Amino acid sequence: SLGFDTVYHLPLAASTKRLDAISLSDADIKRFSAEISFIGKLYDSAFDYYLKPLSEPLKDTILKMINSQANVYTGYFLDDMITRPLLDLINSEYQNAAGYENLILSKEALSYAMAAQVTRIERLIILHNLSLNHELKVYSHENNPYLEQSIYMGTAQYYTEMPKIFKLSKINLNINLKNSLSGLPLRVIDIMGSGGFLLTNHQAEYDEHFKDGHDLVIYHSIEEAMEQAKYYLTHDDERLKIAANGHNIIKEYYSYERQIAVILHTAGLL
Repeated sequence: SLGFDTVYHLPLAASTKRLDAISLSDADIKRFSAEISFIGKLYDSAFDYYLKPLSEPLKDTILKMINSQANVYTGYFLDDMITRPLLDLINSEYQNAAGYENLILSKEALSYAMAAQVTRIERLIILHNLSLNHELKVYSHENNPYLEQSIYMGTAQYYTEMPKIFKLSKINLNINLKNSLSGLPLRVIDIMGSGGFLLTNHQAEYDEHFKDGHDLVIYHSIEEAMEQAKYYLTHDDERLKIAANGHNIIKEYYSYERQIAVILHTAGLL
């Protein structure tokens, strides 16, 4: 319908040459070393704003949808639960709420807000539980009182600070936005390309490119994330080997040179 008859998908890339050349000063080691590091949003989204004026029965329905998705790690089904009758009911209540009279909530906006809320819940629970027993540094635009046991580090500069964090953290934690169902996030490529150990939630495309327990480590539940973190913090040799394997696979198969060559070859220009 958009006028394209062929569309190709290609994973992102990293420059391991640039990442390997980044030096670590004594100040870097003191500042960025950690048992576990997490870089990312805590998703203080529009969800609470959308929910606030709704009737209690409607709020209860939406919160039950959120909670049901929060306990599932093998798929995303909230989009299927956002029906036209549900949207019509939400928007009809907005028309009678002060300050919301002109708001017409779309399925896309509600879906993103709900996905962000589920992700927020998952991230806060995992980070809170990890911080109770391990040194955890959190890099984000916002701090959260629920994470008072963690070390809030503010934000991290992409080119100069993030690679140092990845290198100096025993475990780099990745938790994807809940409705991100496919693809390799750039954060994953960057962590592995920097030589960092990656602990991440599961996405189907990871299985096509990497081997769990060899190149990276994947968790499938909050409980498994806790267990994996505890295990690999006490098994240095295994952790370092996995980090080295991850770095090597990015260097060999996900360089900019290789990915650009694939694009040119696919387009018949090489």
